[in-house]
Amino acid sequence: MAADLEADAGSEATAMPLIEQLRGFQPAEADTILAALRLRQSRLDESVAALESALTRMRVDPWPLRRYKQKALTLTAALMTRAPASSPRLFAALREPFALRAFDELRLLTMTDLSSQFDRAGTCREPVGALEPFVPWTSGFLLARRDCYQATNDARLAAAHRDLEDYFAREPAPWAGSCRFARRVAQPGSSRSIRSGSMRTRPTDKRGSRSVAMLIATSVRNRSGKRVA
Repeated sequence: MAADLEADAGSEATAMPLIEQLRGFQPAEADTILAALRLRQSRLDESVAALESALTRMRVDPWPLRRYKQKALTLTAALMTRAPASSPRLFAALREPFALRAFDELRLLTMTDLSSQFDRAGTCREPVGALEPFVPWTSGFLLARRDCYQATNDARLAAAHRDLEDYFAREPAPWAGSCRFARRVAQPGSSRSIRSGSMRTRPTDKRGSRSVAMLIATSVRNRSGKRVA
């Protein structure tokens, strides 16, 4: 869209007429693009205000294109870094789902990230608990989940510990440096952004997983050309 391109370029003179034209029939999309423009211009307070308006409208308006809903969540993550003081406002704007529950998992993951910026113990259980019991199987989320339940003395802490240990136990064999890194990030309080970390399929049958691992191992050759047991 032309408004998108001009906003990404930070061009006030050409972007604003296009944004206002779009506002006549898609106000949530217009506010999302305006938030991107203001972020590009480092006018952070105005970016937060425009994004709040877009997120609030997306609760009741199902018509914005999916790309703008996703863009709004991406902008939220960017503002969390650039303007961390805005995290409580953005968290509040995301507390209700979008119309038709669009991007609901990503919304909850973004809320989990936001909660770490201002009041983990008071806010993290809402988004993390909403993702139970079939939680995203990524290192970032599993670390955040463990840290949340530890901070709040939640009864699900033991399960969160088990899942995190299971995740790292099934990681590919690392080189020495990354092995030290894995031990470090598994410590309490070390959670990274939940949007980082590779996705793994959650294991459901340890015997089946072991069989697959054995098949992979026996198909690998070492540098001398011999099979590795």
